[in-house]
Amino acid sequence: MIDNPHSETNVVGMSEFPQRRNKFFVLFFLYISAYVPAFFFPLVFPIMLRQSGAPLERIGLLGLMTIPVFVKFLWAPYVDKYGNKKFGHYKTWLVTTQLICAAIGSVVAFLSFIDQFWWIMGLGILFAAVLSTQMIAVNGLAVQCLSKEERPRGNSLAGIGMSVGTITGGSMLFLVDRIGYTPTLLLTFVPLIVGSVILLFFKEVDHPVVARKVSVLSSFESFKSADMRRWLLLVNLCIVGDTLIICMVRPMLVDKGLSLDSIGLMLGIIRPVFETVGAITCPFVIKFFSRKTNLVSFNIVNAMILALFILPAMNVTGNNSLYVIFALVGFINSYKFTLIYSIFMDHSRKSFGATDFALQVSVISIGVSLYSVLSGILGSWLGYATLFSISVVLDLMGTLFIGLFYKDPVTESPSEQWSDGVVNAETVG
Repeated sequence: MIDNPHSETNVVGMSEFPQRRNKFFVLFFLYISAYVPAFFFPLVFPIMLRQSGAPLERIGLLGLMTIPVFVKFLWAPYVDKYGNKKFGHYKTWLVTTQLICAAIGSVVAFLSFIDQFWWIMGLGILFAAVLSTQMIAVNGLAVQCLSKEERPRGNSLAGIGMSVGTITGGSMLFLVDRIGYTPTLLLTFVPLIVGSVILLFFKEVDHPVVARKVSVLSSFESFKSADMRRWLLLVNLCIVGDTLIICMVRPMLVDKGLSLDSIGLMLGIIRPVFETVGAITCPFVIKFFSRKTNLVSFNIVNAMILALFILPAMNVTGNNSLYVIFALVGFINSYKFTLIYSIFMDHSRKSFGATDFALQVSVISIGVSLYSVLSGILGSWLGYATLFSISVVLDLMGTLFIGLFYKDPVTESPSEQWSDGVVNAETVG
């Protein structure tokens, strides 16, 4: 059998702390170390390019750096199959990718935005691919070492890590003016180095050995499961209303004449702070109810809160009400997505945890992108208030479908009968 992740005999180096506490700390730091550079690059690069006199056409090309994020599930099977058992299966990938990211970033830090733009573009896309691989390995490690009861807590740490990464990555912009671009970018990669050192002392549980060959097509094996297909459809219905509203709220703030300081306060401080509060408290609420009950409840509350945006859109309430609405949205969104990512883990096989998790994330990421385009078309045609009203109805309809058709996974991990060639780690060697 696979080593028990709760075993008190698994320790980090010479530490006396139990493995359970260590794994939460390691996962938390890994999420932070990935999100800091992930948020720094898209925020700072366009600004630095424009200040260097780059044309808007070149700045728009930075969007190519997001391509690896959407297609990372294609190489996730290789992350699940290959790894050094003695050192740690996912540790092998994590330490390697983190050091490569730091090396690539260090090279980019010394390049000129104007004279060496295409080098920056190429290395930036490579950096995004390697960082995406790091996230594949982090999520694979989380699926492997967290029990069903621990997953909400693990995903709450991911949510907190994202908030910390957002705030830290954004705050680096202030350092650029004070100490310069190159030193600031180098500082951004310090968490990656520290994370690699921490991993050296972490004892990873044995990973089931995948005996058969894998390929890019292995990424799509999850679709053989009727439960997975149903879940992916339901989760997209669950987020369509949210996306339509959130994408159009930002231009609405500008149209209502809010200052950049006010918008920055709402989106950059108030919402992330309440997302963090939600992430901290969420695991203590989720544990009392089933996944289905929680998902239906959070969706209903989420729809009610999003409906509040209709009031300022119709000029029924003043702009000050938006601060409260964004606080509530941040709080309930954290609950909702902590739960959704926990269900992602429930639908991921132990031996292909990284692959199944990455596929689910990619599916909703593509969905969000499509809904974002649709929101602009509908917003221009219908206006903010009507679009928001329709979006709330769509959210409630999605909730109804979840109530009717969603089934909680019966076992901690789905059956691997449609994934031949998986053998127990203890039977190998």
